[in-house]
Amino acid sequence: MTLQDNESYMVYSYADLKAGQTLDLTFAGTSATSENSEKNPNNLFAVGAAVLGFAVLGVGVWWWRQADQVEEEASDPVSNEPTFDALITEIALLDETYEQKGLSVEEYESQRGALLNQAKRLSSWTLSLSNICSLLKYERSD
Repeated sequence: MTLQDNESYMVYSYADLKAGQTLDLTFAGTSATSENSEKNPNNLFAVGAAVLGFAVLGVGVWWWRQADQVEEEASDPVSNEPTFDALITEIALLDETYEQKGLSVEEYESQRGALLNQAKRLSSWTLSLSNICSLLKYERSD
């Protein structure tokens, strides 16, 4: 018998087979399939080792990226404090405002002192005596 896929099949029928009876068949001959198509245990081992290797590699990359993210978060803490340069700029603007007679002496000195204290805390270098004097000195134009 030939089906739609142009493959030939042998069909056997037996009409005297009743429900519950068993049928014993014996096939004799050689296999039509080649030996190369059978599963080779060495090939299965190689495929399993490759899958395991890629899994280990993936976990390693994931772990490495997690460690980098933790280091970045630890090295860059979010801070609302202004930078040293921003504080020096604020002091300069405060000096200009005071020179234009926009602030009283008491208000000027208290704001400037607070800004200087913040700048001193943030600075990573030691101020020499001449730098401190030049920061604290202001010229009053009358």
